[in-house]
Amino acid sequence: MCLDGNSGCYGYNADGNIYTSGATVTGGNIVGYKLSPTSSQVLNSSCKLNCNMGPYGIYGVCHQHTNRGLNTFGQTVSSLTVGYTKSKSMFGTYGINWSSCSCVMSGLTTASKLESASVMDDNSLHGKNNKVIAEARHEFYTRKTEQLYKMAVEKYSTAELKQKNDEILSDDFSLMFDEILGDDYDASKKHKVIALQKQLLSKNSAVRKQYEKSIITESDASAQISKNAEKFLADAKDILGEEDYNMLFEAKLTE
Repeated sequence: MCLDGNSGCYGYNADGNIYTSGATVTGGNIVGYKLSPTSSQVLNSSCKLNCNMGPYGIYGVCHQHTNRGLNTFGQTVSSLTVGYTKSKSMFGTYGINWSSCSCVMSGLTTASKLESASVMDDNSLHGKNNKVIAEARHEFYTRKTEQLYKMAVEKYSTAELKQKNDEILSDDFSLMFDEILGDDYDASKKHKVIALQKQLLSKNSAVRKQYEKSIITESDASAQISKNAEKFLADAKDILGEEDYNMLFEAKLTE
């Protein structure tokens, strides 16, 4: 679900289905997390004023914009939200220019907000349904993803973060891969898909540079990034096979 009325930002209901354009959060369910109207107003004010992500489809989409606000509460969009894993492979958790977003940076630098991710106890999930297992895995990998970004913030300067962005987004994608397909998945296949994603990030970075220099238009940049994504997904499907590809990129929440 979108956090403000920016044009071109599409809203999602709790089931992950697009329902309108430019929706404003006023309370209720947001991608599976219950927030009060007051909390929602905080999300709106902090991210709308300080976290303009840039043109939709070039620097991120509503998934990334939503995560910028949810970061305040230590949460992210569910990995089973329709289209999220696809957008995350292109734009990461918080969008391309996340290090310029104050509500992300302030959340990541609040040391007391989160405890370190511990080892997931699969035995505690024995006998649980798919939804419970998926939610538990998502919570665990949300912590690990936050640690990834937090460590980057602690290690690099603002200028270095921008230079290292593709590397950070690739590590982000690797964690998502492990969350969904398991950290014991075929290493060779994972390596090949990660390599493809790195190529995608590099191609999209080149497109954004052309856009920022006014060499190409916003619509041309968005179209080229979308075309690059289609090629990446097709190649990933060839490597993973249809079943595993669907788990990673077409997953739907089941009981």
